Amino acid sequence: MLFPRRRSTADWMDLIPRRTYDHELTDEGKVVVIIPKFQRPPFNRLMRRMKAPNIRVKLDGIGSFVWLHCDGERNVSTIVRILRDEFGETAEPAEERVHLFFQQLQRGGMVRLFEPSAAGS
Repeated sequence: MLFPRRRSTADWMDLIPRRTYDHELTDEGKVVVIIPKFQRPPFNRLMRRMKAPNIRVKLDGIGSFVWLHCDGERNVSTIVRILRDEFGETAEPAEERVHLFFQQLQRGGMVRLFEPSAAGS
């Protein structure tokens, strides 16, 4: 599903994000998203020979927190609430911040956003 451009804030807050790539945690507890450079079969053999077959995207503390809560079960509204509980004023403006973050993640193919009824499929 494409990110809802014409939706109201209330509508996109109901969407359920699901991660599309694996990740690692740093010693500081921050997330590093692991994205394969090549994802098509003809290039898979080449990828095994490369020294760095993956792109590694490092997230900050708030981004890491949001990423770890993109489990395909929680909606955006719940993630924003949990974010506020954890980070307080540091997270504000939380809705706008999370909205922009999900736009970037979706543009990069790192998350998919689902309607509540389609999230389980």
